[in-house]
Amino acid sequence: MLREYGYTGRIRALFAFHFPDPNLHPARVVRADRGRVLLAPAAGWLHPRTGGLDGRPATGDWVAYDGARPDAEGGPVLAGILPRYSALARKKAYDPLSQEQVLAANIDVVGVVVPLDRPLSRNRLERILVAGWDSGAVPLVIVTKADLAGAHSGVVAQVAGQAGAAEVVTTSAETGDGLDELAQRVRPGQTLALLGPSGAGKSS
Repeated sequence: MLREYGYTGRIRALFAFHFPDPNLHPARVVRADRGRVLLAPAAGWLHPRTGGLDGRPATGDWVAYDGARPDAEGGPVLAGILPRYSALARKKAYDPLSQEQVLAANIDVVGVVVPLDRPLSRNRLERILVAGWDSGAVPLVIVTKADLAGAHSGVVAQVAGQAGAAEVVTTSAETGDGLDELAQRVRPGQTLALLGPSGAGKSS
């Protein structure tokens, strides 16, 4: 299960370096709630508390848990968070002095999802692209709902013009167009995060 969640040889080596204790095991955070995380370890699922950790884990983090020392509830004790190689973060728009909130960590590709069933929001696309580059990951613009291109035929050209150095892939979940091309942009062991407005086709 760890391999399915991106546990590559690189992560294995980093984990061994930072957590040499043989009682500590790796797991990936697949959901971060207040005071708890849902972890994908080697097998099954874990839902431990995060109290005592130095820092707040985010979705995508790799953590070490102690398999030999349960907490008061019988769950595993979290021993630490592996240093992040990328982090997608945001600040409150109305408070520039606010602390950054990490939305996701250890991402390789940020998929900026732009649907063709509505006019292009250039400001939104620019904000998400900037966040993608700032994260340390590689932004990839994913145009969705290409089967509806007739509704806003100029959107693809606008997106391509605004994407800058980011690649643009045009897809349709309805017809399957572009999905093979999209799959080739994410190599085995990599993590893709999708950003975009509600109804853009991220789930599809």
